[in-house]
Amino acid sequence: MLASKMTQRLAHWIAALRGPHSRSRYSEGRRCRTASRPLRVEGLEHRTLLSVSGIGNEVFKAIPFTASGKTQSTFTSGGYLITLDGTTTFTNGLIVYDSPTHGVIAENGATMSGSGKLTAKGKGTGNYSIQGFAHEIVDNNGTLTGSVQVTNTTTVPNVGLNFNGTYDLVNATFDTRTFGLRMDLTKADGSTLKFNGKLNPTGSAFNVVVSPQWRTDGNIDVGVQVPGKPKNTATADRSIPVTNVQLFWAKGTELKNKLGSALPDRIPIYWNQASGQYVISDLPSAPTGATHLLFVTQFDKNTRVVPLSLPSVSVAATSVVEGDGGQAQDMNHAEFVVALTRPMAKNVTVQYTTVAGTGANAAKPGVDFVATSGSLVIPAGQTQGTISVPIIGNTKFEPNKSFSLKLTQAQNAVVNAKLGQAAATILNDDPRPTISITDVSAAEGNSGNKQFVFQVTLSNASYQQVQVKYKTDPGTASAGVDYVSKSLATLSFAPGQTVQTIVVLVKGDTTVEGDETFFVNLSAPSNATIAKGQGVGTILNDDGAALQSALARNAAIAQFAGRAELVSPLELQDSKKDEQEATDSVWAVS
Repeated sequence: MLASKMTQRLAHWIAALRGPHSRSRYSEGRRCRTASRPLRVEGLEHRTLLSVSGIGNEVFKAIPFTASGKTQSTFTSGGYLITLDGTTTFTNGLIVYDSPTHGVIAENGATMSGSGKLTAKGKGTGNYSIQGFAHEIVDNNGTLTGSVQVTNTTTVPNVGLNFNGTYDLVNATFDTRTFGLRMDLTKADGSTLKFNGKLNPTGSAFNVVVSPQWRTDGNIDVGVQVPGKPKNTATADRSIPVTNVQLFWAKGTELKNKLGSALPDRIPIYWNQASGQYVISDLPSAPTGATHLLFVTQFDKNTRVVPLSLPSVSVAATSVVEGDGGQAQDMNHAEFVVALTRPMAKNVTVQYTTVAGTGANAAKPGVDFVATSGSLVIPAGQTQGTISVPIIGNTKFEPNKSFSLKLTQAQNAVVNAKLGQAAATILNDDPRPTISITDVSAAEGNSGNKQFVFQVTLSNASYQQVQVKYKTDPGTASAGVDYVSKSLATLSFAPGQTVQTIVVLVKGDTTVEGDETFFVNLSAPSNATIAKGQGVGTILNDDGAALQSALARNAAIAQFAGRAELVSPLELQDSKKDEQEATDSVWAVS
């Protein structure tokens, strides 16, 4: 029971959705085009339809034509049974339509002429001829109303009959399936004329010319021109279009490249339509990879395809200062601006990825920038978005480097073939390095050679090899006696290297002497400048301890044995001389 009630409710709900919005009523409502159709949901499919609406009522044709056919009538007049058998032709016809179902053949439009054989029972036979014109004949969805004026009739001998006067149309029809024209004409006195023929529209072949273009709001304006004569139609129901303009998403401009079936709504084209202006809104999102929206019309075994390209999306080149930050919170970012040629009524989604640079100055992912990929959404109605790529900074002197951002695909847009990839230039903000050399100060030692290590440093790393010339120069120290001199030589820093050393050998001795100096001088730098170009080497005397030891020994001997007992006067004199020289030497050192 419960299932039965649910089924009934569901059926009632579906009927309520479908009832007031039937396709036939929508087709009928298209005649006036006074307002856009709202979106709706069909049944349980939840399928969103397009909204196709006219922005100016369709213009319908004024159709020139001729019509010819047989005239056959039997009626009683003046007590005689009259029979007519002949042909009648309408020329200079012009039927002016103001809707798919309503048109008028104006007075003095189509002129009528006819002739044939007449038989009057009891009076023999003869020939007849008539002249006339249509008088405000109205085509109302295939039913003709109005009248025909007969202005000149050949009088039939022995009968005295003529057909002058106004004939009203009765049961007259115009069938657009075959363009068959049937006119039953009746005059008040009972005279009738029955015409069965065919309307022959004049003009060039039937065609449908579609001109779509994007609007600034992302919807589409569609102009339709329908030149040429009308064609045979599949139905006599004038409210049903002869053909339709159908819409397909496609990858390319040809129908064979369509992506899926036709979109759920279409633009109707009527047999007597001249032109129309439409707005297509509520366009569903395009499938990924779609590049065009195709407007397709099929008639007379011909297929006409008019492609409308989706807006293109491009990315612009940019530049960014490198910075020093290697941590995420300290990094600068390259900002790529992505632009649409026109806004869309739907969000545009763009896929992208970074691409390593090429050549000598290529920026590398993980070294110079953070490899980045993903999708960017440009909201409906907007034309720009930004993609941000983190830059890995450092303090190394290097050239400007570059990498690229590539747009790989888009939805509701097309990646511009020429502007879908753009470069980012990472601008170096680190100075060319400077060179400095340290000073060295150390004791000389009593023998052998001691290394004086001078450290030469760069202020910051460089991508280039840095070189500088160096040599030693004497100060108070003597080359070859106190140190081993170095002639002019070259010191090199490999790219990225910031520290090098110069080693000078200092000769040890036991000579009591003062501190001595020599110099290491830098010159002729390459790919750098010199900030401190002279290193001072100070040789500290370490021989004064021997003198102090000798003086202390003599003092001790003098205290215990007496100076006179220890040395002769001559020895004492010599000792004093030695002590005085030693003392002078100590004072000179101090």
